[in-house]
Amino acid sequence: MKRSFTILQDDREKTPLLFPSHLVLLDPAHPPTEKRTCTVALTVTKRRLETGDYALEGHESKTLVERKKDLPELYNNLLTPAGRDRFVKACSRLRSSCSNPILILEGTVGHLVRTAKARLEVDPWLVVDALQRICIENRIQILYLPAATPVQRRAVGEEIARLLINGAITHAEPPTPDLPGS
Repeated sequence: MKRSFTILQDDREKTPLLFPSHLVLLDPAHPPTEKRTCTVALTVTKRRLETGDYALEGHESKTLVERKKDLPELYNNLLTPAGRDRFVKACSRLRSSCSNPILILEGTVGHLVRTAKARLEVDPWLVVDALQRICIENRIQILYLPAATPVQRRAVGEEIARLLINGAITHAEPPTPDLPGS
């Protein structure tokens, strides 16, 4: 297994996640029951990503992560005509760009709904409905991960790093056999 990875972070991220410099992972060269580990180094590079907010360099077609901050942002993306058109296209692009698309929302669903009530003109659960429907239609996984404090941003960063690396391992292309005479 590769011993270092670069996480690509979209350069438009206003409050980026915090990533550890190293991770200890299950070694994919051994069965999980052996509990063998390997340590990988992580670096983060900011660059403009066409799709998603986070990707693993060299494995962009495997797992992409799109991050959304709150339900008022999603209200504009899902329940207004212009916003919905853009978001539908973005979800379609995310789905067609990788085999494992993930959308993370910063918070638990209960917290997001409670904090959005005073800021929305509709019941926040309608935003959740619209989000679930579009993600189900596009086979995009939704994760609700609290990320308000630096400690939480680090924990979410580690979770995302693990998802990106495990997505690369799980969706790895099988090695191409050498052809006779080559």
